[in-house]
Amino acid sequence: MKTKMRQISIKLPNALVTALDEAATKSHRTHANVIQQAAEYYLNDFKNISSIIEILRDPWNPA
Repeated sequence: MKTKMRQISIKLPNALVTALDEAATKSHRTHANVIQQAAEYYLNDFKNISSIIEILRDPWNPA
């Protein structure tokens, strides 16, 4: 089953584009693939951090 994809457009600072070029070259991947994986990692971390913050804000949670 093929995943539906949507195209988006973003502007990045030159330094970030340079880092992206290096990462794509070193990993033999496309810019799009590197950005997609970076976004997935970031959003997963964001979700985990948000969950932890909710737990810490709960006065009834013994954590």
